Formats: sequence, C-alpha cells, structure tokens
Amino acid sequence: MLVSGLNAMEINLFHPEYLEITCPDGKAAMGGSQKWYPERWEKAAGCGPTAASNLIWYIARAHPDLRCLCDDGSGDYTRFLELMREVFSYIKPGIGGVNTSTLFVDGVKRYASARNADPVPHVLEIPFKRKKRPKIGAVSDFIIGAMKLDSPVAFLCLSSGKLKTPENWHWVTITGYDTNSANASIIDYGSEHKVKIVEWLGSSLLGGCFVYFTA
Repeated sequence: MLVSGLNAMEINLFHPEYLEITCPDGKAAMGGSQKWYPERWEKAAGCGPTAASNLIWYIARAHPDLRCLCDDGSGDYTRFLELMREVFSYIKPGIGGVNTSTLFVDGVKRYASARNADPVPHVLEIPFKRKKRPKIGAVSDFIIGAMKLDSPVAFLCLSSGKLKTPENWHWVTITGYDTNSANASIIDYGSEHKVKIVEWLGSSLLGGCFVYFTA
C-alpha cells in the first residue's frame, strides 16, 4: 500500500502486483530469481541482469512512455524468463560480475535503445571509503524519490557488512521504504525481505550503489 504525505511511515511502488510472477509449480514469486536461468554461469552471476529485468518489467507497465521495453507478460513466468535471458545478453557479467553502476546502466540503456526507448538513469554511488559516503538522509531521499516516481530501485551490495541480507557482491531490487526505520523492502530470489539501510551504510566494507530509471 502506498502511503503519501510528509508524515508517511512507509512508501511503496504504486503497483507491486506488477512484479508478481506465477511459477510453473503454481506458487507466486515477487520478481525474478537468478536461479531460473538455465545455464550454470547465468545462475551464478545473473543477479545484475535479474534486477535489471525486474526494473524493466515494472516500468514498462507503470509508465506508458516505456511500454515498448518489453511485451506484456502479465505475470507469465515464461515471458519473464525470456526477458531475463534477453537482458543477460546486454548486461554480461565479467569475472567480477556486474560490479559497477556503469556496467548496469550501460547494459539497460543498450537494451532500451534496441527497443527505441531512452529511459533516464538516476544513480547514487556509495563509495568504498565510509567518510565519503552520503548520509542516511540523502540515501533515504533517493529511494523515496524513486518510489514517488513509481520506479523500483536496483541496489548493488558489494559487502553486506553486519547484515545477513543481501549477500555480498549482489544486486537486489527495492520496492518500498520505511521513512522512520530506514528499512527498505527488497525482493531477491523471488522473495521479499527487509534491509536496514542505515546499518548497511555504516557497516558495509565496500559500498555499492542505487539505480533507478524514469521516462
């Protein structure tokens, strides 16, 4: 549920149901899972392309100007997996995976360009050195801004720090944010989790980044 206004406690994507995928076993997943990829390397290194697929799938449905990004699969597992494989061909993980915002953004832009779309990237870097990192207020504003524009956020966690979730060297997708606790709602491997962003920001050894796209 979207809660708007200055005193809001939690703000989410307007239509989280757009990311509900019905799997072959009949169970519902939230967003894609890199485990769905058929090839071993794709399963091992496909978190970036999977997160990008989540973003593309959602904004293509939420924003008419970006409708051309992908076909309307309406929760179809087969179509989502096709999208994941297409996106993987544009965001190809190297030895270090997709470990920078540039690799992620450039891949999405190439994919979009091939479909005559030009989404605008928004990036917030979290540097390796903690003293150079933005304050939690700036991070919160970035994520909240994305939610208000109805756009999911791709989150690169190079180091989990004190947190158990997400994994090290891993991309996940943010779908909501609690403005009081600084907890982000994320989807990863098709499931939903809560991540305390303020704790990650202060304890992550390597940093990472946040990325979203608008029309």
